[in-house]
Amino acid sequence: MRTFILLLCCFLSSWLYAQTQQSLIGQWEASASEFGAFYTYNWMIKNNWQCMVRTTAGNRYTDKTYTWEYTAPFITLKTENKTVFKGEVKWQGKDQFTLVVIDDGNPEHKGLKRNYFRQKEQTLARDNGGQMPTQMSAPGSTCYACYGTGKADCSSCAGAGGYYDRVSYQRYNATTGYYDTEYRDEWRHCTTMGCQGGKVECAACNRRSSQGSGAYAPVPTPEGLAGRWRSGATIYHFQAQTGAEGRYLTLQEGNYKQYGLWVIEDGFLKIRLFLGGNSPWKKYRFVSFDFNNLRLSENGGYAQLLLQRLKE
Repeated sequence: MRTFILLLCCFLSSWLYAQTQQSLIGQWEASASEFGAFYTYNWMIKNNWQCMVRTTAGNRYTDKTYTWEYTAPFITLKTENKTVFKGEVKWQGKDQFTLVVIDDGNPEHKGLKRNYFRQKEQTLARDNGGQMPTQMSAPGSTCYACYGTGKADCSSCAGAGGYYDRVSYQRYNATTGYYDTEYRDEWRHCTTMGCQGGKVECAACNRRSSQGSGAYAPVPTPEGLAGRWRSGATIYHFQAQTGAEGRYLTLQEGNYKQYGLWVIEDGFLKIRLFLGGNSPWKKYRFVSFDFNNLRLSENGGYAQLLLQRLKE
């Protein structure tokens, strides 16, 4: 009898978790180590049969849009009416499921499992008479390699800018008629690429850290800033979705797109575009702002960035 009850509970649990198409709608996230690389998958499933999958590896990510179909327990993703992905959804609860890859075009991926968890959807701020919602700026972490200067000690010369090299010289001794060997220390400048006076670009924080981190005057909240803004011919899409180092950013000019991250801390809007290598963070001060307009000033420079919100 007890065994029957346990089986019945398992059946009812499975039945409750065998959710309908409506149950999949929302934002989901999975993290997995696959073939020696660590990936984060963000999956936004909409009720109009459209979905967006963001795959993040390190500080790079790609976005792909599909149409989706779900007939329990299988889900398929299509582009231009062509099936590009098929997987099995195994519900672990109403806010968790395991996706087993059946076919994504790569035979090596068959059988891979990704555990997805429902994410709290970000609520964007609404226009309240043109007023931007604000908050006191959160302090960022202090980089102990550069202490916010953006410059760290060169590992080759330990920040000295060079080193002393003991050099031998032959000096003729008129008394003995022989040459005596003498030594003296000569300064050699560090020749490591990028080293200037013992300092190199900080690769630990990539210029994200700021000197004097702490509270500043009120700045826009992330929910208030999130959205699409225009500056000249460039559209800045400050996305509410967060990654490992910040929120996602897309810059678009015509058909050309750039991707990056953004965060508000230390009184700055900090932006990092993925330009290859250890691309640095740029810091912008909030000169003036309301809900529909932003005037930013690049820290340490004279350039200003004017942004106007686009109506969604």
